[in-house]
Amino acid sequence: KLELPIQSFLHTPIQRRWYPLVMTTACDPKPVICLSAHYTCTSQTLYTSEVPYCAFPQRTACGLRLYADAHLDPEHPRPPVPTAEGTYRNLDLWNEMYTAIQDAKKFIYIAGWSVWTDLYMIREPVKCPSLGDLLKQKAAQGVCVR
Repeated sequence: KLELPIQSFLHTPIQRRWYPLVMTTACDPKPVICLSAHYTCTSQTLYTSEVPYCAFPQRTACGLRLYADAHLDPEHPRPPVPTAEGTYRNLDLWNEMYTAIQDAKKFIYIAGWSVWTDLYMIREPVKCPSLGDLLKQKAAQGVCVR
């Protein structure tokens, strides 16, 4: 167990020290651990322009796409949603996912409890291959599918 007094960070927010470990049984030599820590008060991070009320800054080179619906109906478009970065553009999950899989060159990783391989992501105007058939095609092309 390590006891780390938070008060030590109030005057020196960046620290690298050796700390003794608190053991429940006697050990010889006494165990220690080197810890490097940087303390930032939440009042300095909760009001950033990235994500409000978030204690951790957004990482670089990461992206997030939000989808309101899996399929967009062109006859009934969603209303625009204003954000700090401008107006949110509704994205079409199935078309973008199909294009991303179709364009994959090196790998396709799908995470989830199960994958419905009979799913047809694009149904109109032309019926495209099911998700399972598309993944088989990409594997046959040498793309790593997992």
